[in-house]
Amino acid sequence: MEKYQFPTIQELLAAGVHFGHSVNKWNPKMEPYIFSSKQGVHIIDLDKTSELLKAAADFLYGVAAKGGQIIFVCTKKQIADLVAQEAKRCGGLYMSERWMRLERFFGGVVDLKGAPAAVLIVDAKREKTAINECKIFNVPVVGLVDTNSDPSNVDKLIPGNDDAAKSVGKLVAVLADCIAAGYREYEKSVEIAEAKEGASVEPSTVTTASEAVRLQVEPTDTNVEVDKVEAGRVEKKVKPVGKVKTVAKAKASPKAKKEKK
Repeated sequence: MEKYQFPTIQELLAAGVHFGHSVNKWNPKMEPYIFSSKQGVHIIDLDKTSELLKAAADFLYGVAAKGGQIIFVCTKKQIADLVAQEAKRCGGLYMSERWMRLERFFGGVVDLKGAPAAVLIVDAKREKTAINECKIFNVPVVGLVDTNSDPSNVDKLIPGNDDAAKSVGKLVAVLADCIAAGYREYEKSVEIAEAKEGASVEPSTVTTASEAVRLQVEPTDTNVEVDKVEAGRVEKKVKPVGKVKTVAKAKASPKAKKEKK
């Protein structure tokens, strides 16, 4: 994997990744990822965010390195364009409109060949329908999960503020960088495989141009002689054939033969 500089705790803090939701809106399943609360707002544990961000990035890199297609899903209007730009930058696909059933989605995306290899969700609570359908189709889910969300069906969760553009931009940019690196690795592996395949062709199976021409113009007519065969160039010498004399059929005598008496 290409080495990337993951954001420091201070950088995550500056981006506001640590801000959760009001304590009265929390989901108890997010308790392991909450550091404390301040002025009625939960504070996310950025040490765990950093650790899980790296794990998610490694996973997505591996998917991309195998040529798997990855879909970014974000239907929040205030950050949908930002997420779409990151998806396009790294070679992924994206959905920024209302979630449709996966079966319809597969057929509606021109560049999508079959089921995606992974889906990246921004806001696990808002996109819970998408997450549930991914489970049905056995599609791995990477998700930005805030303190008000249920992380149960997210395979690779990243606890963090999923509402602010600065926070989402910081996290998604890191993931997009790793996905782009994975696709570059995949392209290299394809080029190497193609080169090996070309080098493994046995010389005995290769027919030179002159040999190919000889096979194609092997004379079968005695009136045709092959004069020269030079790397694909063929010259034919045709023996002149004498003019064909036409013999007119004898016309029937206008007078009928007399019958012998």
